[in-house]
Order: sequence, then C-alpha cells, then structure tokens
Amino acid sequence: MGKENFSVEQTGSKKGLFGRFINKVSGASQQKPGGEQGSVDIIVSSPMKGQVVPLSAVNDEAFSSEAMGKGIAIIPSQGKVYAPVDGVMTNIFPSGHALGITGVSGVEVLIHVGQDTVKLKGKYFNPMVKQGQKVKKGDLLLEFDVEGIKSAGFDVTTPIIISNTGDFSGVQVISKDIVDHTEQLLLVST
Repeated sequence: MGKENFSVEQTGSKKGLFGRFINKVSGASQQKPGGEQGSVDIIVSSPMKGQVVPLSAVNDEAFSSEAMGKGIAIIPSQGKVYAPVDGVMTNIFPSGHALGITGVSGVEVLIHVGQDTVKLKGKYFNPMVKQGQKVKKGDLLLEFDVEGIKSAGFDVTTPIIISNTGDFSGVQVISKDIVDHTEQLLLVST
C-alpha cells in the first residue's frame, strides 16, 4: 500500500501535550517533507461522483469567498453522498440538504448539496444516517434526487468545505476534473 492510500484514520497524529506523548509511544508521529516532526497530512475523499469546480464558481458568496472555509465544489452526476472520512456525524440539517462530519483527525467537513436547497424543506433529500452516528469512509450518508432538485429550479453544485480551516496550515485540491466517491479530493495539511 503506497502513501497515496494513507489516511489520517490510519496514521494521524494527535495535538496537545498528551497527544504528543500518545503519538510518540504509538509511533503516529510522521515527518513532513519540510522536516517538521509530528504532523501527517489528512486525505479527504470525495463524498460524491461528479465534476469538480472551484469554490469561486459557486453561486453563493458565503462559499465562493471561502468565508465558510476552504474546499472545493462538485456538480453531482448521481444523487448519493458518502462519508469522506472516518468520523462522527456532527450536524444533519433538518431539511437534509447539508451534513457535517467530524473526522477522527479533527477535520470538520461540511457537505452542502446545492444552492438555496434549504428552501426545499427536505423534499428530494433522504438522509441515511443520524446525528451522532459513527461512520466509516465510504458509508452512504444521503440520497437525493438530482433531477428533481434541478426541475424545482435549484443549482445542485455542492460545496465540500473544511469548516475548521483555521486549525490547519493548508487545504489543497488534489482531484481531477471528474471524480468518484472513492477518489481523493482534498489534502489538509497539519
């Protein structure tokens, strides 16, 4: 298994004094390319299949300006959202249009299906998980009707945001133009 398959769930390091102790005895501490000890980059997988577009192309200033955090957007080609990391479902909006997951690494991922889709009041959305539920990367989190949302007049472009961007040294897009839910999407540097 090459480095491209590593995820923080397998090799992540903990922060703080106690975390540094645990990392030392567990061997989780890794050396970054720049020589810094104790950090491992976090891979966030794509939560859906579709066309990758920059956040700047999202028709909502809260996302396009990166006010909500750094990330990327996907124009979905199918109506399924999968867990991009191992973690816990920390927020499932009552309308089902947006999900928050906190990875075991501490990375917080917001997946917001479409623009202004909260106005649909849950129509076309079927959450498959509950708030507080533990999930594994690749678990099905949400099903939604892409064509139904479009026919109701809504843009389905879906921002995928690292909502705690400030806790990390960087967020980089590592995907290509078209991505599947099994592929790497973002590299979050610790």
